Amino acid sequence: MEALAQECIEKGLKKYVWPYVEDVMKIDLMKLRILFRWVVARHTLCRFDSYSYLQAKHFEVSSCRTAINVTFPKGKTDQFRNGEVKPLYMNHDSVINPMLLTLVYFQRCGYSMDQTDESYINCMIKRTKQGQEPIPDRWLSAGTAKQQGRALLEELGFDGSKHGNTSAKRGGVTDSLLSLIHI
Repeated sequence: MEALAQECIEKGLKKYVWPYVEDVMKIDLMKLRILFRWVVARHTLCRFDSYSYLQAKHFEVSSCRTAINVTFPKGKTDQFRNGEVKPLYMNHDSVINPMLLTLVYFQRCGYSMDQTDESYINCMIKRTKQGQEPIPDRWLSAGTAKQQGRALLEELGFDGSKHGNTSAKRGGVTDSLLSLIHI
């Protein structure tokens, strides 16, 4: 599997998310869920299984209000199982703005960062007469996530067969190494 190029995420955000931030209910929730997963994985370097455990209660705005802190309750690299906190920073100068995208995702799903919302972030989605709605108590399987991610890549004009659930994280690792950021 190849690393997911930044341009894949940027193209998806420009086409499916940013034009609709004034009315988030017009955003295709399935595409938003995929793009959000890719951005979180790229910026936190989390594994798919760690992402799968995330619930709305694991997100909170930082005290300085320049980031949203994500507490991963379980993870392969968390030796003591205390949870690992990773920030999603505000980035006004980039198409990929992790903090703003998080706020849009929460608003679109109807989630809250009140430490009690147990809605799964990587939730299943149902179609209704009104559009798409999250099924907050059911998480998405790795197989379905990979299939839908590949389909979105194909729709955006990229080769989806070269990518899987680890591709976004690999892209983040590559970015970190090229930027000489310690990971």
